[in-house]
Order: sequence, then C-alpha cells, then structure tokens
Amino acid sequence: SYTYQVPSSSKYSTTTWMVSTGVSFRWFDAAYFHLRTKDNLLSGDIYTLGFLNDITEDEFSADVHREWEPVNTRLTGSYEIYDSNFIAYTLTNLTQSVFWRPGWNVIVGGTGSQSITDYTRPQRTTTSEQFELSLDRFAPSGNDIRLFGRYARIEDSAIPTETDIEGGIEGRFVYGKFEVDPTFRWINRRWGNLTINDPHFMLVITRFL
Repeated sequence: SYTYQVPSSSKYSTTTWMVSTGVSFRWFDAAYFHLRTKDNLLSGDIYTLGFLNDITEDEFSADVHREWEPVNTRLTGSYEIYDSNFIAYTLTNLTQSVFWRPGWNVIVGGTGSQSITDYTRPQRTTTSEQFELSLDRFAPSGNDIRLFGRYARIEDSAIPTETDIEGGIEGRFVYGKFEVDPTFRWINRRWGNLTINDPHFMLVITRFL
C-alpha cells in the first residue's frame, strides 16, 4: 500500500531563462552563466507548493594560461551563487597547474585545487584542498616510470576532518611480447581520531600475440 505525496490532480508549469556569454584571448578566457528556473502552480492543493522549486544560479569563471617551450602553466577560478527553496550556497573554486619539461623524456609537474562551499540554507561550510607532485620519465623502448605524491584535506562543519597523504611509483616495462606494469601506493588517511595506513601493490603482466 502507498499514498500520494503530491495529489495526482495537481498541475504546474516550469519556466527557464538562461544566459551564457564569454570572451577568449590568446592567454585569457572569461565567462558568465545565468540560470533562472521558476515553477508555477496551475491547479491542485496548496500543499503542493512545498514540492515546487525556484532556482537562481550565477557563475563567473576566468582562466589564465601561458605556454613557453619547456613550461606550461594554468590558473583557473570560478565563483558560483546558487539559491533555491531548499538549498542555497556560494562556491569558490581555484585550480593551478605547472609542468616543466627539461628534456624530451622527462616531465615534472605540480597541480593544486581549492574549494570553499558556504551553505546558507541549511547552514554549513565545506572546504577542500588537494595538491600533487609528479615526475614522469619516458624511454624509446617503452619503459616508463612515474613517481607521484598527493595531499588532500576536506573540512566540513558537520563531519570530522579527513586528511589523505599518498605516495607511490608506477612503471611500464616492455620485454619483447611481454609488458609488465607494477604499481605501488601507500596511503595514510586520517578521519577524526581514526588513522589508517593502507599500502597497495599491483602487478599486471600482459603478453601480446
């Protein structure tokens, strides 16, 4: 048995407006996005209004990127304002990356991202950040090695803070018709008062016909 949460005789209409615009230059991009959605009750019980939703969303974003022969850099940021009957927040995002290629067979890279979500309906705040460093070495024979390290942190006013530290090495080695792919990762995770050390090792061997 079941009951209707919304009377089956209810009717409503949804109207949506959307605007998107932007500019693009050689090393700089910017964009703006606006969304407006409104539900209107046409017939039915007044309690149906509790299921209808009005949404307003505005997002501003910008991207700065620059490339030199051995270096590639990028910085991206966005700011979003979201408001509805059930949830409202502002979201700020930042991402950065830089890659340096000192030689044809080596790439050194670093990436990062930060996010702040400030909820006003319901009241809550969430912040997160992540950074990664990597070194990739390539060889004409197909033998490649990658070293990496990551750091991530998530803070939330409603749950314990989580921190992850990860490091590892990945490889790809070719011996005739065989390809060997070993991977080792070590993760240290902290969630509130709980600490977990989690090592991973995987070995994949493939034979080509």
